Amino acid sequence: MEIIYRKEEVYKLENGLEIHYFPYPDYHTNYMGFVIPFGANMSDYLIDGKRVKTGIAHFLEHRMFSSEDGDFSEEFARIGAYSNAFTYVDRTSYFFSTNYDAMEAFKLLFKLVTEFHSTEEKVINERNIILREKGDSESNPSQSLNLLLNEKLNDLPSLKYPIIGTKNDIESTTKEDLLLAYETFYRMSNMLLIIAGNVDINEIISYINENYKEPKFFHKLERIPYEEDYNKSFKRVIKIKKDVAENIQTLSIKADLKEFKQKYSDAIYDKIANVTLSLLFDIGSGFNDIFNELDVGQNSLSFSGFELDDICSLSFRYLGKTNNKPNKYILDALENPEKYINTRDIELFEKYNLGRKFKMLQNMSYVHYEALINLERDHDMFESIKEDFEVTIKEIKEFANVLRNGVIIKGEVIPK
Repeated sequence: MEIIYRKEEVYKLENGLEIHYFPYPDYHTNYMGFVIPFGANMSDYLIDGKRVKTGIAHFLEHRMFSSEDGDFSEEFARIGAYSNAFTYVDRTSYFFSTNYDAMEAFKLLFKLVTEFHSTEEKVINERNIILREKGDSESNPSQSLNLLLNEKLNDLPSLKYPIIGTKNDIESTTKEDLLLAYETFYRMSNMLLIIAGNVDINEIISYINENYKEPKFFHKLERIPYEEDYNKSFKRVIKIKKDVAENIQTLSIKADLKEFKQKYSDAIYDKIANVTLSLLFDIGSGFNDIFNELDVGQNSLSFSGFELDDICSLSFRYLGKTNNKPNKYILDALENPEKYINTRDIELFEKYNLGRKFKMLQNMSYVHYEALINLERDHDMFESIKEDFEVTIKEIKEFANVLRNGVIIKGEVIPK
């Protein structure tokens, strides 16, 4: 397979917008997306001395699709473009893909993020939609348990409460709240534009410069001084009863990776974390063997590293009665990873992962999405694959031990 190392072009406009362009000559599909580096973490701030409500970023994402003529989604569809958006802890992203006129679709996307159209009536209607969405989500027993664990584990509002927000904050959100958040966070100087495809980048830059003027007024934005307490006392085992067919168990860990991450570049840190978690907990690991022996339901592993104060959250979920075997394995594996990983395992995984990464980087959709979600990259995606840093048991043990020494909480949903 021929490997093509593409050049990531970066442009910084006078209005403050940063553009990351991944050229794909001879391709017919184009992907473009604006990223606002604020999501659920908006609720960690005060605007003009007023607390930003939880869920405001998600609520605003819904309302931004309201256009003068109706709905932006329908306008994108009419010109043959697929559009979508998502809100995460530290970002809100709006994007499209199209095989047709990319410039026409870009103008729509530009209009979507630079204009706010809403009425109090539309906000009330949206509020009801979001409350139903929240109710549907929280009716899931696993989700109910996760929300409870997050509330116990975290102090920052953005990590403590769900991205969709609390019921009280959703019910009290007004058009004025949304407009205030929009005017504060939705500025070109506060955005990234990610493009992958075959476009005339100069035409896009000219259009932005001609059609956007940065507002001269500013709202006062200040971070609420929260401190994550890693030694706080609370119940470390939580059990709830729900209408479920079998037990649902979880183990959650919160750890501060700031000191560990300072030793490495982002690319090397990602490599260490990926090798460690995959070899300890993914398919083919001792963790997976436990579930084969127990013959219980599917297990799922999720790992999230937050740039918010470098807080890492690691969570496990499994079904059925497991006699605590998975929890014992998890804690022992994080304390003594050398018992479960050897040098040969690392070498084989590195080769497999390198081949997988090469293949994925040939996929334009993957490259665009990776750029959308990795806001703080200190490396070019195509250059980082040439990284010659070799992960050893030493780095794996150091990383695993940081997780093992974090705050640990166990949860279980028990059938009524």
